[in-house]
Amino acid sequence: MADLAKVMGLDVPAGGVPTKEFFVPLVYAGEDPWFIYGDFYTFAMTTINDHCHFDFKVPHDFTTLTHCKFVYITRCDATPGSWDWTVTTDFAADGETYNIHSDSDTGNNEAFALSANQMTTLDISAAFTGLAADDYVGVKVNMDAINGTGVKYVYPLGLVFKYS
Repeated sequence: MADLAKVMGLDVPAGGVPTKEFFVPLVYAGEDPWFIYGDFYTFAMTTINDHCHFDFKVPHDFTTLTHCKFVYITRCDATPGSWDWTVTTDFAADGETYNIHSDSDTGNNEAFALSANQMTTLDISAAFTGLAADDYVGVKVNMDAINGTGVKYVYPLGLVFKYS
């Protein structure tokens, strides 16, 4: 099986089980207007409590989470800066209360790339403790603070969910 997976170009970790991944696009973005940034449909997270949401279903063949990453574009002027964030999640299977599983993760001083328009990922896997196959998942990413002076934006795009 592992040899066939390698021939097919799948990522095969040491355990011999290939990993799979999918992209979850942005579903909701606070109260700010959406717009086109380059060729990406997004909005600008610029102030405290700006937030965005994602919804998806965990695949039936899910066993283990490899990672879940928040994908975004940064915009920063020549002044260094960073942002603080909180991710909250609710997840449940069909027939369960929607928030039977709730989790969160936080980060402080996540650096802005000083080169404008930098594609960036942030690992938010810690917010998925107890996740199971066929769970329905809601994710909220909240901007808690912007640190530094000058122009600093986060343009959210989606989540990359990788599993085996």
